[in-house]
Parts: sequence; structure tokens; C-alpha cells
Amino acid sequence: MKTCKVCVKCGRHSPCYCYQCECPDSKKCLIYVSNYFDNSLSVVDAKTLQVIKTIPVGEAPRGVAYDPVTQVMYVGSTISNYISVIDEKNNYSVTTIPIGMELPKGTVNPTEIEVNPYTQMVYVIATGLNATMVIDERTNQIVATIPVGSQPYGLEVEYSTDMIYVPNNLTDNVSVIDGKTNQVVATVPVGELPSKVDSDQDRNIIYVTNFHDNNVSVIDGKTYTVIATVPVGDGPAGIVVNPNNGLVYVANGKSNDVSVIDWRSFKVIATIPVGKLPGILAVNAVTNQIYVTNYDGGYTTVIDGDTNKPVSYFTTAAYPYGIDDSCAHPEWLNS
Repeated sequence: MKTCKVCVKCGRHSPCYCYQCECPDSKKCLIYVSNYFDNSLSVVDAKTLQVIKTIPVGEAPRGVAYDPVTQVMYVGSTISNYISVIDEKNNYSVTTIPIGMELPKGTVNPTEIEVNPYTQMVYVIATGLNATMVIDERTNQIVATIPVGSQPYGLEVEYSTDMIYVPNNLTDNVSVIDGKTNQVVATVPVGELPSKVDSDQDRNIIYVTNFHDNNVSVIDGKTYTVIATVPVGDGPAGIVVNPNNGLVYVANGKSNDVSVIDWRSFKVIATIPVGKLPGILAVNAVTNQIYVTNYDGGYTTVIDGDTNKPVSYFTTAAYPYGIDDSCAHPEWLNS
């Protein structure tokens, strides 16, 4: 994995979060939020925090993934048996990828989506089928369906190793998929009702929220073993690693706050009050801000990554759920 030198424009270093050695704030930085009850995707200007476009998608959208190379967004709708494909370059034109259209609506339940821009593969959690689907971006065709545990709910693609991590709600474990072979190569026991997952790609450490146990399992990506368990708030769900400093942010849906974990000690160093029912998080690595959707409030809280305090919020539509941004994706850097 290659990185850029220190960037005088964005001020980030080790590595500089650039794309093709061009600082990402030299282009428009956008935030994408799926609105579960509105059947839409909001496009938000990261500088003004204003909605600049609302795009109709399928029913009950959740997972959102942005490919920074192709500038295409993928949105999974849990009732509609298809993925919405939104081309940012082509005036946000929308096409669809059918997944199980022959089945009753809501059967497939695509809850989470991730893209590997290196391999041009899109990974979709099909919760209703207990499987992970693999879609080739170049053809928009399903190339593999991989059985995992019972009721998979989260998804993380570690680009540097081409490994995919899938927490399974009802079997209390994480399936580890090799992206080269599309085979499950390990199953890691974690806590009760594992929900979401993210990784520290620099250190090959994976973090999994355990909703019922109110903690986070820390997995070594080399050995596929749990090396620490970190108590957090009540009902941890969404989780994200800040690539600027390695800090881990955990949205606690029942205690309405965000726990911040230090990667050095695997201990909580801050608890940030946010709005009601915080859910999914994303990091703007250019501004060092963390976004957390507040399901019930209809808005997204903005946290300053330097002070770990909420500094703003923006509204979209009913029940904002998934979130991603085009601001900086350090894992896909080129030199």
C-alpha cells in the first residue's frame, strides 16, 4: 500500500490522506446519508452541512458505500431486493443491481455494503440469506455468494490484506473471508449479538461491537484471535476508526453517546454525549470530524476529532441510517 508525502494543503501526515497525491479538499467533499423511512439518499456539502441533493432509492435503505476511484455510490435497501447504483459523475444517475428479485420483498435484506476500490469488488451483507454477496463493479454482476453465520449484520473490507470481516448476530462470531478466494478462512468467537465492525488498517486490528454485552472485541488481524475486550456504553452499534490518530469511535444506541477508545491502551478515554439513538459513523479525514447518524432525531451529529466534542449537526430526512463520504479514504492512496 503506497502513501503520499506530507501534504501542505490538508496538513495531514503519516500518511497524508490524498488521492493520487492530490489533497482531497481540492475537490468537493460530500457526505452521503441513507434515510430509512424516506427511501432516499441525501447528498450533503461537508463545508456548509447543507443538503444539496436528495435521490430516491429503494425501500428502507441502510448501507451506503462510496467508491472514490469510480465516484459511484452503492445503497442497499432492506425491503427492495436490489442495490441502487448512483453515478456521481453522470449527474447522479441511478441504476439497479437485482439481488434475489425472484424472492419475496424483504427476503434478501441487504443491510451493509462495502467497496474494495483496489479489486473493484462490492460486498453486500444479505442478512436474510445468511450470506455475503460479491458484485464485480465492472459488470454489476454477482460473482459469488458466500455462506456465513446466522443473521450477519456488519461488514468491513480491509484493503491492505484483502480480508473481509462479517459479524453474525445470532451465532456470536465473526466470519473472516479471503477476498482472493471468496472463502471463509476463519470464524472468531466474540461477544453476544455482535453488530458492526471496523478496522485499523495501519495496525491490522479489527474492532467489533457487541450490542448485548456493552463492549467491543479487539481482534488481531494476523492471528484471528481476540486480544482485548473493551467496556463501552449501553447498546454499542456503529463503530469507526479515525485514520488520523487511530482512535476508535463507538456509537452507543441506548445511552445516547459515543465512546472513544485509545488504540494504545484499549481503554475508553472519552465519552461524548450526542443525540437520541446514535447509529452509524463515518470519518472526514481532511477536517478530522466524525459524523454519527441519530436515527430518531432525523439529523447527524458532527464531532471534532481534535477535542472529541460535538460541534454541529445537519438534518436530512426521516430516520437517517447509513453514512459515507467522499472526503478522504486513506486506504486507497497512490503515490
